[in-house]
Amino acid sequence: MTFSKGLTLTVSEVESLLHTPKSTVAPMLWNKQAHRNTLEYTTPLVDTELDEQMESLILRATYPVLPAELPAHFSFSLFFNNQRIYAIDKVLPGKGHRNNKGKGRPFYQQTIFGSHVHSWSGDGYGYAEPLPSQLSGATHEECWQYFAGKTKIELNGNYRHPLDEDSGQIQLL
Repeated sequence: MTFSKGLTLTVSEVESLLHTPKSTVAPMLWNKQAHRNTLEYTTPLVDTELDEQMESLILRATYPVLPAELPAHFSFSLFFNNQRIYAIDKVLPGKGHRNNKGKGRPFYQQTIFGSHVHSWSGDGYGYAEPLPSQLSGATHEECWQYFAGKTKIELNGNYRHPLDEDSGQIQLL
């Protein structure tokens, strides 16, 4: 797969990345980040049709662990060359995201409140739209399934919630 020489990917290049079937290199194991109260799962991806690692393409999922009980908030993100090209941000109600990118798109220059989906625009990263209504009360796993479907990612192993004892990380909390 070849990409434009500029610093910013084109929309068609991102669409090509999103539609390429891929799988995770590492199984879904969550690690505590020492610098903040967050569990994180990060893995490179393999193009399943070519059976080779996709250079500079990373999946990163985060799950904050807070001392107070709050509604679950988390993210699933796909990065290419450290540019977040697609993501789901399940955030606390009322939290806003201002769209300074996405000129010509429906929510350009608007603030989206609550959970949202980020997608690439011709002017780069930063555009978001509200999370589809079918995901408004969705669980972590349901959001993962939606994200994995949109990005054509298959897990190496089984889905694991970050707080499940089977994830091996609950003892770190």
